[in-house]
Amino acid sequence: MIKKYFLEFKTYIFVGIANTAITLLIVFLMLLSGMGNYISNFIGFFFGMILSFLLNSKLTFKDSSNLLRRFPSYMLILIFSYSINLIILYTCLNYYSISNIPSQFFSLSIYVLVSFTLLKFFVFKKIKNY
Repeated sequence: MIKKYFLEFKTYIFVGIANTAITLLIVFLMLLSGMGNYISNFIGFFFGMILSFLLNSKLTFKDSSNLLRRFPSYMLILIFSYSINLIILYTCLNYYSISNIPSQFFSLSIYVLVSFTLLKFFVFKKIKNY
């Protein structure tokens, strides 16, 4: 059980790295094509979120059930996790006076742990048949 959990977590990290690279590529391509910063960012993140969902569904959690039904829950968990990330970042920077990079690293680490755990146990929860 623990071994499977860490294997899924490792895959989640690799999917996140690949997804980030592709998202940045899309953002940069939009910028190079003359689009503004905000629309480029939105388009990159829009495609990044869909790609993240598809890759995590298939590779990380190996789920091929009704994905359209799971997508809204997936998005809500990422929004929730991102909110926690922002709260932790704000707290580190403003209450504990931790410098920028360690604060960013710590808040991102919490985001990854929270999002992975919630996705695993709520969105991609395996139903056991007895």
